[in-house]
Amino acid sequence: MQSGRELKPITLIRSFMQSIPPQQGAPPPQQMIGGQVAQGGVVYTPYGQPVVYAGQPSQAAKVIGILLMIYGGFGVISGIATAAGMSYLNSYMSNMGGEDISEYLPPTWIYIVQGLVASIAGIAYLYSGWLIQSFKKKGFWIAWAALGLSYIMSIVVAAATPYPADIYGDDTEFVRMTTIGSSAVCGLFGAAFCGVILAIPLFITNNGME
Repeated sequence: MQSGRELKPITLIRSFMQSIPPQQGAPPPQQMIGGQVAQGGVVYTPYGQPVVYAGQPSQAAKVIGILLMIYGGFGVISGIATAAGMSYLNSYMSNMGGEDISEYLPPTWIYIVQGLVASIAGIAYLYSGWLIQSFKKKGFWIAWAALGLSYIMSIVVAAATPYPADIYGDDTEFVRMTTIGSSAVCGLFGAAFCGVILAIPLFITNNGME
């Protein structure tokens, strides 16, 4: 009987709590940020329900964007130097020693095109880096396009390089195809590696990209 008397107040309290309308006594629902749980942290209410609050977005995009802009700046400078300097050097070496050795050197136009492509890619890297550090996803597509352009240009350079028969003999075509194939394979792996490094911010949940 005594235990029944002790349980009666508890029963009354429980009945009273259950009679409270949901809008007054119900625990607050879990807060979701942008359709997913943010990484800012979790706080538990007295009702035991987690409340998720938003934190600062990851700064990986800013780091990648700034590094990409620096790389793009060097690309523009090297492109101009290649188009101007290597063209002059190629012309100078062709007449060096009084002999015409132009057949042993890459044609001048390849240096001009290579420099222009490098400068265009550098400008693309500058612009895409600025977009990425501003948390714009469009920058990744521009940077990947610039990577693809540089990759194609590396194959063109390998194909345009002369392979004189008096040096390579009967192996001229074999050396040519081997060089072009090596440039294609190595360039593909290099472009893929750089593309993955570039996409690091996209793998982070709270990346803040738009």
